[in-house]
Amino acid sequence: MSTQAYAANISVATNGTSEWNSGAGVARYQENGDYLTISDRDADGASVYAFITDMNDNTLRARTYSGGAGGSKTWNFNLPENKQIWLYVCLKDNGVIQDLTCKWYRGRA
Repeated sequence: MSTQAYAANISVATNGTSEWNSGAGVARYQENGDYLTISDRDADGASVYAFITDMNDNTLRARTYSGGAGGSKTWNFNLPENKQIWLYVCLKDNGVIQDLTCKWYRGRA
């Protein structure tokens, strides 16, 4: 996983592997309103899993989108303001998180 710049609005796409296409899943967090949107960008049969953690690695929110390629879903959360967070996105195949596809981005709530 790589570190990236601190940002209030975050968009991160999954890593590619020999089995999974790069960018097959995308998670977006919008600070204004605390919205998390998960999108499936590839007809690979996998779900897209996203979760938000705080700086102590505590999971604040986690969601899975299983609606199929080309679709997305948005959730609204009430996260503490100005809290540093990390947004992770991974592919999930048959209920198993595909660790090599996971990517993260740092931002704030």
